[in-house]
Amino acid sequence: MSSYSPGDVLIYDLTLSSPRGSLDLSRMFATMKVYESIFVPNAIIEIQVFDVNDALGNLNICGDETITTTFGAPGGVFPTYTFALDTIQNQTAAGSTKSKIYFLHGVGVETMYAKTNFVQKSYNTTIESIVKDIHFNYLKSTKTIITEPTQGSQNIMIPNYDPFKAIDMVRRRAVSTLNSSSTYVYFENWKGMYFHTIELMLNQAPVKYFVHQDSVGNSIYNNTQNNIISYEVPQIASSTDRITLGGLKQRVSTYNIRTRQYVYTDVTPPAFGGYNSSAFTQKYGSNYGRVSFIPVDTAARPFTSINTMTPNQLAYVGNLMQNQVKARVFGDPSVKAGDVVNLAIPEMMNVTGNAPLDPQISGNFLVTRLCRNIGMSQEKPRYTESLEMINGALATST
Repeated sequence: MSSYSPGDVLIYDLTLSSPRGSLDLSRMFATMKVYESIFVPNAIIEIQVFDVNDALGNLNICGDETITTTFGAPGGVFPTYTFALDTIQNQTAAGSTKSKIYFLHGVGVETMYAKTNFVQKSYNTTIESIVKDIHFNYLKSTKTIITEPTQGSQNIMIPNYDPFKAIDMVRRRAVSTLNSSSTYVYFENWKGMYFHTIELMLNQAPVKYFVHQDSVGNSIYNNTQNNIISYEVPQIASSTDRITLGGLKQRVSTYNIRTRQYVYTDVTPPAFGGYNSSAFTQKYGSNYGRVSFIPVDTAARPFTSINTMTPNQLAYVGNLMQNQVKARVFGDPSVKAGDVVNLAIPEMMNVTGNAPLDPQISGNFLVTRLCRNIGMSQEKPRYTESLEMINGALATST
C-alpha cells in the first residue's frame, strides 16, 4: 500500500488537445501553476514542458488548442480545469540541443471570446440578468454561473464594449438585495463562475482550518494538511485608506440639470469590521469627507439605489484594504478563490506552553487569490499553494 506525505500530488490528466490530435503532457511537464482570483474573470495556467522528441512542434500549434488537467492531493478532491491555449513562450534548447523547454500559458475560453465579441445592446432588467445574458450569449460560456440578487430593473445601453468591460460597467451599478456594501465581483474557480459581493463571501462558514506552529524543533509535517508552512502580513491597518475612501463620513451630492437644484446629504456609513473607534471618529470625522457626485437622471427610467449604496460601498472597500495575510500551505484543491478559511496563528511572545492566538491575523479570512504550485518531481513538498487573504475586521479571534 502506497503512503503519502503532505504536499504530494496525483495528476490524473494533463492534455493538450486540438482538431489535429492530442498530446499527453503529464510525463513531459516540469512545473505547473494554476491561478484563481476573485478580482479577475478567469483562471490561468502556466506549464513548463520538457519536450524530448519535438512532440509539440509536430502537433502544428495554431491557437485552437485546449489544455485540460485533473489533479489533487491524495485522498482529497480532484477538480478538472479547462483552458484555451494562449501562448507558448521562451523556447530554449536543452540537453545538447536534443530537446526543448517551453512555457505554455492557458486562459479561460471566455477570455478568448471576450476578444472577438462586443456587446451593443439595450437592457431594461436586473443587473444579475444582464450579467447572465453576457456570460452565456457573448462570452459563450458553458460554465455554471451563480449570482447574488440585485435590486430593481435598470435601463442601460451598453455601447459596443467587450463582454468583460460590459460586465464591469454593470457590476459598478449593481445594488445587492442582501448586502449593503454591494461590492460585486465576477470571477472563476474550478467549480464555476460567480457574480457575488465580497460581503456575501466573507459571511460563509470556513471550508478549512489552518494552524501554524512556530517552535524550536517543530516540523511543518507535524500537522499534516492543515499546517501553515510560512506566512507574512503585508498590512494590518491603514487609517489614511479608510479616510480617503470615505470610511468616516461622506457627502453625496446631486444636481438636477432641469431644475438647477443642488442637493447634498452627509452620510456616516456603518463602521464595517469595527475599525472606527469613537475617538478616531471624533478626531478625524468632524467635517464631511469624500464627495460622491451623482447627477440626477431626469429621464423616465426605473429608480435605482446607487446614490444611497455608494457611501456604504466606498467605506466597505476601504475596510477590506486593512487586514491582509499571505500564507503558503500544502496543496489542497478543496480551498478555492472565494472561500473562507480559518487561521490559527499564535502571538509571537515569550511564554511557556502554548501562546494565545494573535487576534489580528487569526480567525476567518476570505481567499482572494491563490496559486496552485506543482514543482519539479524531486521537490518536497511538491504541491503547495500560496493564498492571499483578507478579513476586513479589526480582530476576529476573540
